[in-house]
Amino acid sequence: MDARSDGRVCVVEVWDGDGRLPVVCRPGPDAVGGRGLVIVGELVTRWGAVRDDREGGKTVFAEWTVP
Repeated sequence: MDARSDGRVCVVEVWDGDGRLPVVCRPGPDAVGGRGLVIVGELVTRWGAVRDDREGGKTVFAEWTVP
């Protein structure tokens, strides 16, 4: 995990060994999971994921502006 800020934008990055990119799902009201990326998407300015071809896996990041 890495977290940084330049005073205007905060960025958090998390690496994991699974090369599959995350997919946003729209769970039904009774579903017990599947809401993580929906919640993240509502809280941050942008997020995304990038495959790491050298190490394998991927890095998922989130950015938001500092008020």
